[in-house]
This record gives sequence, C-alpha cells and structure tokens, in this order.
Amino acid sequence: MAVHILVIDDDVIIRRLFSMYLQKQGFLVSNVPSVEEGLEILRHSKIDVVICDVIMPGMNGFDFLKIVKSDSALKRIPVIVLSATGLQEEMLLLEFKASRVLSKPCMPQELEKVILELMQKGED
Repeated sequence: MAVHILVIDDDVIIRRLFSMYLQKQGFLVSNVPSVEEGLEILRHSKIDVVICDVIMPGMNGFDFLKIVKSDSALKRIPVIVLSATGLQEEMLLLEFKASRVLSKPCMPQELEKVILELMQKGED
C-alpha cells in the first residue's frame, strides 16, 4: 500500500512540484493551500506523513502543530515543516514537536529522503 503524503502550502508551485515528484516516486499525495483544509483531510483520511509550510495566511504551521500534536488521534503522524525564516524559528518548531524542519527552498529529493527515514523510524 502506498504511503499517503499530505502537502499543506499556500504556494501552488511548491504544492505542484512536491506532488508531481512524490507521485512519480510511488507516493499517494494530497495537497491543499491552507491549514484548515489540511486538518479536514487529516481527520477524514489515512495520512502517513504531513509536509507543512510555516508562513501562510490564516492559520500557520505553528497553529497546525499545536492542533495536531494535542490531538490523540493525530499526534503520531510525522510532520515535516518547511521554513524559510531561519534557525530561531527552526528551534521553536522542534519545540512544537515537528518531526523534521527543512529550510526552504528544499529539493524534492531531500524531502523524499526525509519521508523515507520517518517511515522507517515508524516501523521500528
């Protein structure tokens, strides 16, 4: 069964790039432009890994992490957070229990490597 990835990013180009690359690698990918839509999918679908941008209009990546990590049904899902702002924010994201923080711009190959590492870690 394919690993199901949810990409949450308000940038349509980033969503398309990651979705197309990950689908070619055999992943099932859903993508949405907002945290609110991402939470809706997360609650109604079996998602294995989430990729979420930090800075978005409305709810942001911090809000997403707070909600997901406080929900007993969702908190075990690995969340990879994409950050373009720097080290201080990355430290804070790790405090919010992000599984990994990757700096933007991020190559799809790097993202795939992290996804595979997280999936392997989950099987241990």
